[in-house]
Amino acid sequence: MKKILSISLLCGVALAFTGCVHEEDDIFDKSAAERLNEAKDVYFSRLTDSEAGWAMEYYPTNGDEAPQGAGYLMLADFNKDNSVKVGMRNSMTGNNYLEDTSVWEVITDNGPVLSFSTYNNCVHLFSDPGIYETGLGYEGDYEFVIVDMEQGAQQGFIKGKKRGTYVRLTRLPEQTDFQEYIDDVQSFQNKIFSASAPNLDYIHYGTDSLMVLAEGSTGIPNIYPYGKDAIAFESYHPYLIIKKDDQYYLRFKNVLTTNSDDVAVQEFKYDADQDKFFSVEDQSFYIEGENPGRFLNEKLTGPASAQWQFNRTSDKSSSMQELYDKVYNDFQTIEYTVENMTFIKTDDANALRITCSYMRRQGTRYVKQTVSYIYKYNVSYDGEHVVFNYIAPEEGASETAAATFSSIPALVNALSRTYAVDAETSKFNLGKVKMSAADDASFWLAITLI
Repeated sequence: MKKILSISLLCGVALAFTGCVHEEDDIFDKSAAERLNEAKDVYFSRLTDSEAGWAMEYYPTNGDEAPQGAGYLMLADFNKDNSVKVGMRNSMTGNNYLEDTSVWEVITDNGPVLSFSTYNNCVHLFSDPGIYETGLGYEGDYEFVIVDMEQGAQQGFIKGKKRGTYVRLTRLPEQTDFQEYIDDVQSFQNKIFSASAPNLDYIHYGTDSLMVLAEGSTGIPNIYPYGKDAIAFESYHPYLIIKKDDQYYLRFKNVLTTNSDDVAVQEFKYDADQDKFFSVEDQSFYIEGENPGRFLNEKLTGPASAQWQFNRTSDKSSSMQELYDKVYNDFQTIEYTVENMTFIKTDDANALRITCSYMRRQGTRYVKQTVSYIYKYNVSYDGEHVVFNYIAPEEGASETAAATFSSIPALVNALSRTYAVDAETSKFNLGKVKMSAADDASFWLAITLI
């Protein structure tokens, strides 16, 4: 009897437990398919939420070599009728602006995926196998897993479905004109990272180390420790520049480094007043160009030959222009034309070279000839200023045939002074610098490296 009661009690407990299990709510009140469809609608709405569209920092692959590893800026405007307008201007388009409209959608594939579902002449170029000599094309994606796209967010992230390359989307201001935006960004980039810039740039890693940034104009600069060999320590880091809130931002494809708090340093904001890019994560990390005074001195006194030229139409102060014009007019009296003046390095000193032209008769015709006059200077750098000291010729010696012009000694002596040296446009490109007299800032001239 006791056994029967025990068995009955156990059965009752089991039935009660079973009843409780069946009374629990399901963990998900909707199926996976329903949830994916809802997510699809949500991200469709968020992508179309930006009236002007998005700036896409597109990288075909995770490599760091051109062209597949380079970055390409595209602008995309996703519309609710499933049309998308994309614009770009880069090496793929012969540096001409290209714009195309195609179909887009958000599909479900183990998660929401942004798909450019019909051929777009901008996006699909990067996945066209015939576009590049390897037969693989640029190996880029046209479908992207949506990684992060919050409602009303200023930026989001998508990831190439095949290559796994991250693409940042940044909301564009209302009424953005695609071509004007791209032209503006490229104009800024070309000014800062000019292919003709003669100087290197530098990245300060806090107060601990200094890195050289070389070949910035390629979009894939070589970044290596200052004082080290550029090849032995080479490290290439693709980047793109965009504009938001009327400010320019440079963001590397991958994290550049981390600070002492293990915070990733990847994006830099340009400060026009200081002519530097400061890390948005830690302002002790920043990118800057060369010191203009130091650079000018190195080019004038270093082992490599360098020439800094100015002419009658170059930017200069009124007092400097007056001195120049007097020399120019004096040479006109003997039918010579002053073509330019150049600071050059000679065998034993630096010098100001005045180059003139004249017409010489040869037979029945006149041929243009040139002649130069040299005035020597000592050049030095005190860590802040560049100093020019004119070396007068020995007593009784005639420096040049043109020494009879009183205007020439006046010019030569006026140039013999201490100068503050500034970049004409940016320290990132010192192809042209401005020399201002330290004792009289109203006396100045701009000179160009040739």
